[in-house]
Amino acid sequence: MKEFDYIVVGGGSAGCVVASRLVKEGNARVLLLEAGRDEYHPVLKMPAGYMKFLASQKYLTLHQTEPQPQLNGRGVIVPQAKVLGGGSTVNAMVYMRGHHQDYEDWNLALNHQGVDWSWESLLPHFTAIEDNDHLGAPLHGVGGPMKVSHLGHFSPLSRAYVKTMQGLGIPYTPDFNNGNPFGVGFMQHTIDGQTRQRCSVVDAFINPLRNDERLTIITGAQAEEILFEGDCATGVRYRKDGHPLQALARKEVILAAGAYQTPKLLMLSGIGPQTQLQEHNITLRHHLPGVGQNLQDHYEVPVVASTHGAFGYYGQDRG
Repeated sequence: MKEFDYIVVGGGSAGCVVASRLVKEGNARVLLLEAGRDEYHPVLKMPAGYMKFLASQKYLTLHQTEPQPQLNGRGVIVPQAKVLGGGSTVNAMVYMRGHHQDYEDWNLALNHQGVDWSWESLLPHFTAIEDNDHLGAPLHGVGGPMKVSHLGHFSPLSRAYVKTMQGLGIPYTPDFNNGNPFGVGFMQHTIDGQTRQRCSVVDAFINPLRNDERLTIITGAQAEEILFEGDCATGVRYRKDGHPLQALARKEVILAAGAYQTPKLLMLSGIGPQTQLQEHNITLRHHLPGVGQNLQDHYEVPVVASTHGAFGYYGQDRG
């Protein structure tokens, strides 16, 4: 059984950044566990390529929701990345920080418990990791590991849409990352402005450390339980290639397995709502009612229309 300073469960956007910084700035020995594969197929590098594997279970776990009365009894599929880099490897690459008021609300909800989650406090961290191809200070960074740019190509239909919305009174917004992302315009993406390829957290944070002995990456590793000594998390039990394995952490176990798998792992480890754990015959370690609750997702409603011209992706996704 191997021992590390830190174990990071989940090799997605958050987990890769945390693992990278612990190694580079903390000089720590880190184990990064990822349930998906460590693979970067050429199509994953192509900005338009994500449309090709949206329903692929090779890189995604397709979670089926309960039937919804508002959808006439249908349930929707919610995809979650199953690959090193997480969502940053398979998503639509939109670079969006959100609304400044959300950060203030988080600060208020946490009652300022030693961490400042305000927009002003986090902005330097956003700019530090960013390498924007044409926007600069004070809202954007240049020279960081994460490449950010415009798409480079805009469909005539996109331009028509943006101008039409302005004609209907919606203001044009040149930068949706200014803290108030209201309006219509063209979004920024995590795409390298020079190579026109996707820039995932693997590109930005993991690949530079591939040969660093302080970082160990194990993919195809499904975490099953957090190990404890008393009230202290000391390791992780996981399964790889059908074999049960364990790893120990001298300092911390960090859960970054996403909004679905993180609460599931906590509950499998006995941390969560007591009644629900009892239903599944899981020994209660700590009654924590909020685990697995209050999920909010950003559902979107796509509008599909036909046109009289060769607009959008009419044949443009070939070759």
